[in-house]
Amino acid sequence: MLLGARAATRPAPGAAAAARRATSTGAPPAAPRRPLPARRPVAAPAAPTTTPPPPPASAAPPPSFNDKGIVIDPAERTPFTRLLCANRGEIAVRVFRAGTELGLRTLAVYSSADRLQPHRYKADESYQVGEASASPVGAYLDVDAIIRIAVAQGVDAIHPGYGFLSENAAFARACGAAGIAFVGPLPETIDALGDKTAARRLATECGVPVVPGTAAATADAAAATAFAREAGFPVILKAAMGGGGRGMRVVRREEELAAAFEMASNEARAAFGDGRMFVEKLVEDPR
Repeated sequence: MLLGARAATRPAPGAAAAARRATSTGAPPAAPRRPLPARRPVAAPAAPTTTPPPPPASAAPPPSFNDKGIVIDPAERTPFTRLLCANRGEIAVRVFRAGTELGLRTLAVYSSADRLQPHRYKADESYQVGEASASPVGAYLDVDAIIRIAVAQGVDAIHPGYGFLSENAAFARACGAAGIAFVGPLPETIDALGDKTAARRLATECGVPVVPGTAAATADAAAATAFAREAGFPVILKAAMGGGGRGMRVVRREEELAAAFEMASNEARAAFGDGRMFVEKLVEDPR
């Protein structure tokens, strides 16, 4: 009974220790610690509401190689497979290089006189055009012979280069009639601009200032002389159906005009198959 009373009045071990520390330091005994409140549960962060990224685009097909080991980009494929260049020299070589890079089979035509020229050997295939007696230039102006070769060899596109038949509307129409693509302007565009005198008239109708010149093409040196007397020298003779500097002559004195007209007309006829000329007033140092 007595032991139970003592046990009931005995202070807690922690309280007795606190009382002894307070007695030794002279400080009042510390208040008992209050229990900490229970922590509130923290909510999990909300999932992001951003739109998910789109699925990756399908990869482009890998490039393929042609039979010459050149990489062909599928995005640069053309609807053609066999390309013929109706020209010669460096012009034709550049066309063949571009065709090869596009994976096309390239075809050259050459005159008898050009049978050893480099452009013949830069193409995948080559064929002589025109008769052996044809002039070196005349063979490249033979529309019927070029179209025959193209049809026989399954050509689906003809590139004229520049000069020769590049501004010949009849050639462009012949290609279309044979089911072959003409790599160049429409025949109607060539009709409007291939003839330089027609192009001058069109520019005048559109209000574009033009250099004084003859209204129509002529094969007569006397008509050119009459205009030059009226406009004043110097004048320039130009091929009506040409370009690229072929069939052009500057004339500074009247006595030079007849000979210059004949030379320029012959050069234009050989290069473009048409020797008609027109005359313009020469503008020197225009800037």
